[in-house]
Amino acid sequence: MPGVKRRYTRMRCFVLTELDSAYIAGLLDADGSVRIHKQFTSGGASRYTLDVRIANTDTKLIEYLINTVGGGVREHVQASRRLVCYSWTICAVAALEFLQQVLPYMRTKKAEAEIGIRFQKQRGTVGQHRTYEEKEMDETLYLRCKELKKERGIRVPVGGASS
Repeated sequence: MPGVKRRYTRMRCFVLTELDSAYIAGLLDADGSVRIHKQFTSGGASRYTLDVRIANTDTKLIEYLINTVGGGVREHVQASRRLVCYSWTICAVAALEFLQQVLPYMRTKKAEAEIGIRFQKQRGTVGQHRTYEEKEMDETLYLRCKELKKERGIRVPVGGASS
């Protein structure tokens, strides 16, 4: 992975074994995040995306996630420690498929995973016009995900991201 800044493999989630599901659920609980990311379009409208991330410095672990689950990886350097860290990410429908498989084994972030599943299930198809009520539900689920993080003592950055 050295030298790789971004790499995406598969935008659908592979079917996981029970053992892989349990192991990866532990990784997600310890080193990961389930987030509904809020962005603003040039017209000022809100756009929401579900993504699941696991960050780690171990390239073998990140390769395992890519080969076992799919998704993508992004490399970044922690300037304070000059340490290369990798963020494995899976988004949208693939994140839904992934969360449904690991949910039974999750502990600390189970509620956030349930919100993520609910969020993505109610999204509909890409490009489909969203009703006012659906947009309100997006915002409600986004805010609930942020609340859960605060309840666990996680600092949520200003500017929309709930990680």
